[in-house]
Amino acid sequence: MKPRKPVSRLVNPSILRQLGRGLLRRLVEPFSDFLAKKGIALPPEIKKRGDYDFSPLSKALLDDEDRPQELLHALEAVGKMSDIHGAEILKRDLAAAGANGDEPPKKIVPADLALQAYLDHPDLFESASLEKQVVDVRRYKCFVPANGVDISTASFEPDIMAAVERELGTFFGDQESGCEIIPSRETANVRWFVIIHGGRKHRQPVFKKGDHPHVEFEPENDDVVRINTATGEMWIHAKLKSEFDNYRKIFGKHLLGNPEAFQSAERIFTLEPLRTLGQRALKFDDIPGCPMESIQLKYVEVLVDKNNGLIHRIGCKNDLFTCID
Repeated sequence: MKPRKPVSRLVNPSILRQLGRGLLRRLVEPFSDFLAKKGIALPPEIKKRGDYDFSPLSKALLDDEDRPQELLHALEAVGKMSDIHGAEILKRDLAAAGANGDEPPKKIVPADLALQAYLDHPDLFESASLEKQVVDVRRYKCFVPANGVDISTASFEPDIMAAVERELGTFFGDQESGCEIIPSRETANVRWFVIIHGGRKHRQPVFKKGDHPHVEFEPENDDVVRINTATGEMWIHAKLKSEFDNYRKIFGKHLLGNPEAFQSAERIFTLEPLRTLGQRALKFDDIPGCPMESIQLKYVEVLVDKNNGLIHRIGCKNDLFTCID
């Protein structure tokens, strides 16, 4: 079973900047008291160049203990639907539901489409989000300390993290701009690092009647490294195998003095508790200080044909155990 992302990677400025200002303002306005306490202004309704600094908002959502969980979950859900696959599913479902009248959905930035659907059509958005998970390609991978490695000796001093940032910038092939690492403070033995960098160079044709120009650019990518100094686990969220490998080695090299300090973990989670305990496996009343209110199992995926990627999915919109009963 694939582990759920421990926290949204979507609190970094690269994601927030994609959203239309008016829609983003609608999303964060209910949380204006929280923002005001942190000295963070609401985004302006109309976008202008350099009109808003998203870094304070990103920082507050990344590691502030009082951050609104509802807002964090909203950004995670919207960010997950803010690509070509999510936009395609949302456009289809909105048109089928008549949410756009008789007119087909106009051309719109996927992030704006996702946020608008989240705000105005929450039930439709949730259904589309479940379908979208089938085509998602990026996941967290877990790494654990190699034999003899003591994770408690890891150093997160600013000069250490600056060295990590420089070497990652070299790996991404952009020594001039490099990459940017947004760190969290240590909370309950956990450190988060959002890594923003340029992706592989694209040459994109642009539609312009009477001409066929091209634009060369490096798309802004964002990854996450999460280190738990109590358990020794390192969770990495990235897209390419080379990125997983280099994050593992570079963080191990600078934090622990050993590029092979972290090794791939095997069999992190299994379905055995659900098989043996059923719905009782989701109860957590005996966990001291647990902040969760409830857990629902909405679907299970079974890999039927590994060679062809055939997956059998059993799901229910609200609670799988209720549907089975």
